[in-house]
Amino acid sequence: ILAKLRRGEVIEQMQTVRIRKNGELIDVSLTVSPVRDEKGRIIGVSKIARDITAVRKAERLIREADEKFRMAVEATKLGTWEYNPVAQELLWSGETRKIYGLTENDPVDFHVFLRHIHPDDYDYVTRDVEKALDPTGSGSYDITFRIRQKNGAIRWVRTQGKAYFNKQNITERFIGTVLDVTDDKNKNAELEKLVSERTRALKMMNKQLQRSNSDLAQFASVASHDLQEPLRKVQMYCNRILEAKDSKAVFDKFFPRIIDASARMSQLIKDVLHYAQIPDGTDQMEQTDLNEVFDNVTSDLEVSIKERNAKVTADFLPSIKGNASQLRQLFTNIISNSIKFSTRDPEVRITSMILRKSEVLSRNRQLHEAPSYV
Repeated sequence: ILAKLRRGEVIEQMQTVRIRKNGELIDVSLTVSPVRDEKGRIIGVSKIARDITAVRKAERLIREADEKFRMAVEATKLGTWEYNPVAQELLWSGETRKIYGLTENDPVDFHVFLRHIHPDDYDYVTRDVEKALDPTGSGSYDITFRIRQKNGAIRWVRTQGKAYFNKQNITERFIGTVLDVTDDKNKNAELEKLVSERTRALKMMNKQLQRSNSDLAQFASVASHDLQEPLRKVQMYCNRILEAKDSKAVFDKFFPRIIDASARMSQLIKDVLHYAQIPDGTDQMEQTDLNEVFDNVTSDLEVSIKERNAKVTADFLPSIKGNASQLRQLFTNIISNSIKFSTRDPEVRITSMILRKSEVLSRNRQLHEAPSYV
């Protein structure tokens, strides 16, 4: 320093550290100039000292903030960009280039940015950019769209930015960030698909439940009607035993029938409970001998048949795959209604035949068009 002063040089803004009387360290900027006499000889120096402690502290805070920002950007894989519309200059950080599939050597400008926008998103992206650069607006920019990387891969990105205008309302800077949100988009799409599938499944289950409740109500109504016949048999046989008092022959004749009728009622109750636990009857389908069904039903209706002096017969019936419980109800309804709505001494005969699908539809239509079913 002294050598420079002897040569007549001025030392400007030399930064150094000084100690105050209280021992506090301060940052100082010194400007030292040689002082000359009238003959130009250096006879002394002048010194101007400025306390720049606050300035140096602010600079340190800025450097620390920049470092923290850089670390945060690297940790979150957040890319940064800056665009100067006047100079048509676009600067991308290394992470931004990586998101777009570019290397450090690939040239970047605003046209490169436009070329990487997915064609389906191009219009609304450019519209939002123009809106952000409009000085009459807020200058804010926040949009999610698709890009096509250099290798052709499609990625989703979220870009946020802010435009700054001068006093002449000219955009001086447009800065912001970009983040690859492809994974989040895919997860959201999968979640929406799962929610949609679950919603459809719940709707189907609700429809099945409503149908099951309706079927169950109808089934319970029919079953309660069917229970009356075995119960009538039990009551009748019990009365016969009571009327015969201690007759062993009467007891031996009717008591097994009471047990059989009770078992029939128990089976009907089990059928109702089992039906209530199954949404549809698909897993109740089983090979069922209709001759056995006919015998069970005519046994249940024994009292009604005798009361009406009815004759109930059946040809040899096939064995089919169906719901045994509902087939018993079908036979019960056919026989009991035939007896109930017929004249005296009715004759009921059940036969079977094989029909093609077209014949079934035709006969069903004829039944619906008929004025009476009986």
